[in-house]
Amino acid sequence: MTTSRFLLALGTCVSLFSASASAQAPVVISQIYTASNATGSLFSRDFVELRNRTTSPINLSGWSLQYAAATGTVWFQTDLTGTIPANGYYLIQTNNVGTGASLPTPDHVSTWVVNPAAASGKFALVNTTNQILDTGCPLTGAFDVVDFVGYGNPGGSNPCFEGAGTTGTTLTATTAAFRASGGCTDTNNNAADFTVGTPAPRNSSSPTGTPCVINQADLSLAASGGPAQAYIGTDGVTFNLTVTNIGGGAANNSLLVLPLPGGLGSFSSVPAGAVNGSNYEIALGTINAGGSVPIVIFATPVSEQPVTASFSVSTTSPEVTGTNNGASVSLMTLLPASQIPLKISQVYPGGGPNNDPTARFDRDYVEIFNAGNAPISLNGRSIQFQGTGGNTWTRINFANVTVPPGGYYSIALGSAGVNGAPLPPTDQNNTVFSISASGGKWAIANANTNFQFPCPIVAPQLIDLVGYGFADCVEGVISANWVDGDAVSSLVRLGSGCTDTNDNNADFTTSLTLSPRTASSPLNPCGGGGGCNRADITDIGDTGAGPDNQLTVDDIIAFVNTFGDATGCPGAAPCNRADVTDIGDTGAGPDGELTVDDIIAFVNAFGDGC
Repeated sequence: MTTSRFLLALGTCVSLFSASASAQAPVVISQIYTASNATGSLFSRDFVELRNRTTSPINLSGWSLQYAAATGTVWFQTDLTGTIPANGYYLIQTNNVGTGASLPTPDHVSTWVVNPAAASGKFALVNTTNQILDTGCPLTGAFDVVDFVGYGNPGGSNPCFEGAGTTGTTLTATTAAFRASGGCTDTNNNAADFTVGTPAPRNSSSPTGTPCVINQADLSLAASGGPAQAYIGTDGVTFNLTVTNIGGGAANNSLLVLPLPGGLGSFSSVPAGAVNGSNYEIALGTINAGGSVPIVIFATPVSEQPVTASFSVSTTSPEVTGTNNGASVSLMTLLPASQIPLKISQVYPGGGPNNDPTARFDRDYVEIFNAGNAPISLNGRSIQFQGTGGNTWTRINFANVTVPPGGYYSIALGSAGVNGAPLPPTDQNNTVFSISASGGKWAIANANTNFQFPCPIVAPQLIDLVGYGFADCVEGVISANWVDGDAVSSLVRLGSGCTDTNDNNADFTTSLTLSPRTASSPLNPCGGGGGCNRADITDIGDTGAGPDNQLTVDDIIAFVNTFGDATGCPGAAPCNRADVTDIGDTGAGPDGELTVDDIIAFVNAFGDGC
């Protein structure tokens, strides 16, 4: 992320959570039973129970209870009267009629013209008699709504509830939704605040409940950010957080803590924070009841790996609950494409599904290779194909694996055809991805998003590109040599995958030795200790007597003289041993001494690999 993107993120940082009026509501919906007319019902009437969470009686005259279906937008109301005792309950009977037991004497009988749905719906407790007209969700705090509960399992196009979910499973003739702690718990999360159990209606004459504690702090933390992928050296990462005190008391000495995740560094923030041991910490001071603090944290990707930033917030004041004090954001840090030595090392597009009876295998495959000197994660990256003249790229996201230096990774393509032997085991399987046997282009992307038409040769996420046959997009001038419809050979990168002169035609050859190399294949580190490639010896002894990539007398003379005293080399400049250090060093003889293994490697470097 550039500096401008940092400033934009800071400038647009807004609260991700609005403290609702019901966070410390004096009266809440404490129990819901809606299936009295179902077979086997325990009670003959539906009911909604209220709980007074304060130590003083509350007159409910001028309040209303309103109902709408789970996906409904029309609200039905019944206006309440009477008083709910301190720490007490208030029973509202609805107009369903069943065969179960009678309710305790209700404190109010509803005047709804509809019956609440048995399985799911939504109730709003309102401290006015104004009908709700809004169709948004949830409604807590709007239209003078004091408490809001989505019960059962709404589903559909307009599920509506406080927090992360409804009260729980679909309600039945023998179950009711109960607010926890005798009706005291209210974290603005129906899923966390309610449980489902056997109905037990309580009215204003029932024993009062244990006094509720509603003057404690209750911090809530929300976090977002990323992006999903961040590139080392080019991006910054911004996390937007909001800490809100949804409790009824002040949260003193509030503190935000981020354990420093691997893969990120250079932390800073607004408000300012500091590294303390293995954590990044921001002191937030006192957050009063209903107050919130927006926070922006900046970081820089420093290594390649999946990163999870897990934030937590705390206070020295007693809290109602600690279950809402954490939040996490995950992302993937990646090297820039220009620094990633992943290569497409082998392509076989002539598999059985192409209906050629000469097919060697019943499926196509593509192989990649790590030509670098460090492990490379494939997580967050993809390989993509486009046919000749096409304008749409088809993508395969790599599995979350790491390829070691000199390691291979292969992917089986398409469904098995009727021709050819079964394809040997590969590292990844894609049964719907088929490629053309006449020509096309493969590209490795530093992202899990598709390249755009017409050609990704300058796309910043391009890692490697190979055009073969009649491809209209290649590295170099012409595509890798491929005979239209060839079903007996594969296209192979020279040097066992190491050769890369950014010229598809020069870097690839066809081979009758078909074998997809996999993560279990022998490693082939480039630059010594493994396969040779043309680039190792390019320009050695090139005096004009013969082209590079073709073994001529001047190359042989230069090669031999390199192991001498650095005199007598053809050309204007003397040769030196460093030009060929490690070429062909198989252990049969030391470098700096001309041995048979060096000569064999030198000759093979002009062929299709050592």
